[in-house]
Amino acid sequence: MANPVDRDHIVEHLALDLDELYARLLGTQDSSELHSLRGRSARGKELFEKRLKLVRKTVCEKFNAQPSTVRNNIDLVALVVSALTGVPAVEGTPVIPFAVVLVKIGLDKICSKP
Repeated sequence: MANPVDRDHIVEHLALDLDELYARLLGTQDSSELHSLRGRSARGKELFEKRLKLVRKTVCEKFNAQPSTVRNNIDLVALVVSALTGVPAVEGTPVIPFAVVLVKIGLDKICSKP
């Protein structure tokens, strides 16, 4: 599902913990203002939660329509990235780290909430 370049980028992000992923959701201005990983992570988590409210329906529709054979994390991240590409609510937010956070939290869990 993911092309080879995206696949490497996805694998790189899947190796990170949630704090680092949340920090990567920030733009360079926010990152330079906040010197600690804890501060960047907290700000990134706030951003993630705001964006998730806006894109949950889009992501879950794509997730629920996907073939049951797509269950490895790389393909799930690629699926979410494709669902988010061009969505105004995440404009300016790096979509691969955002998608990896969704997959690490669990798409089943996220999509089971109303």
